[in-house]
Amino acid sequence: MNKPQSQIRSQEFQSKPFSDSISQTLRKRNKEKISNRDQRLLQTYFKEVGEETLLTPAEEIKVAAKIRKCQIRARQLKMIIEKHIGRSLGNNNGKIIDGLKEISDKASDVPKIETHSKHLSRLITLLKAYSEKGNRLRNIFIKANLRLVVSIAKGYTGYGLPFLDLIQEGNIGLIKAVERCDYTKGYKFSTYACWWIHQSICRAITDQTRTIRVPAYIIQKSGKVRDIYFSLEEKTGRPPLPEEIAKEVNISSESVKRVLRANEKVVCLDSPVWQGEKTTLMDSIPDPNSEPPDSLIASASLPQSVDEALLILSPREREILKMRFGINYENPVTLDEIGKGLDLTRERVRQIEKRSLEKLRKSDFAPALRSLMEVCQ
Repeated sequence: MNKPQSQIRSQEFQSKPFSDSISQTLRKRNKEKISNRDQRLLQTYFKEVGEETLLTPAEEIKVAAKIRKCQIRARQLKMIIEKHIGRSLGNNNGKIIDGLKEISDKASDVPKIETHSKHLSRLITLLKAYSEKGNRLRNIFIKANLRLVVSIAKGYTGYGLPFLDLIQEGNIGLIKAVERCDYTKGYKFSTYACWWIHQSICRAITDQTRTIRVPAYIIQKSGKVRDIYFSLEEKTGRPPLPEEIAKEVNISSESVKRVLRANEKVVCLDSPVWQGEKTTLMDSIPDPNSEPPDSLIASASLPQSVDEALLILSPREREILKMRFGINYENPVTLDEIGKGLDLTRERVRQIEKRSLEKLRKSDFAPALRSLMEVCQ
């Protein structure tokens, strides 16, 4: 029977020297450059975490039960005190206790309510004691499971968030797990905490590492897709196709394409095209409102090409076409106006125009003129 992933990880970080196993993993992955300062901080943190005593399943239940008891008693005392003072205290234990001390001190200055003040002080003392004991037990529980956070966080290196930040976000998930864990369910704490740690790290990667936010479920899929991608690339010696990845991950090829697109790196337009050059990517992007260079060249060479093509016509044919299409004229001239200027009938002008166009259509200039017209359009 296969063991749950959380149990395998739990056994992994219990059986090896902690700082050595993590350092080896980071060296193997080699996906993140860690500065000397961060490396020292990590080694110090690993050493401190490695010195923490792990709790056995029986000890976990015992500590969790004490935490629950302190929470219940503190909640009950808080409700009693709220009835005494006639207002809500909120949920921040530190601010609650400071506020209650101020109320108790003010009440003790009035002789008539001195007895009430003493009773309130006792309640405050009990609330403080249960709150501090609950926090102390909670810290013991959290510190005993910090190794689990590091073990999970190392699997998310290379996603754009520094390893120290991954650990910090994972610790937030661990704290949530401790606060929400129900020891009466009977499952091992690490099994429950794994989900909260993964969720907290994935959420941080989603919110902090991308210019364009990507849904959390895409981030989770991208880990599997990325691992399969590199595995297949190593086997085949070429970039794998989306269909090949989909077969291994057991998802559709469209989902694989969506995940791969989400993992594409965002590039700054101000970055240079080549290192050391002043030309940026912005300089190479065409302006959609400007005329394309090939169109400018075609427009500049079109008049000369038209003049060369018209040389195959007679002077009268050439003049009629220039007038008819507004070549070297402000506006095109009508058939009637051309006929009056050349002392010809309208019909005769039309016939000459048709014959001249047919000559141009059959000439060697036709393909070049047609190409230039298409570019100019």
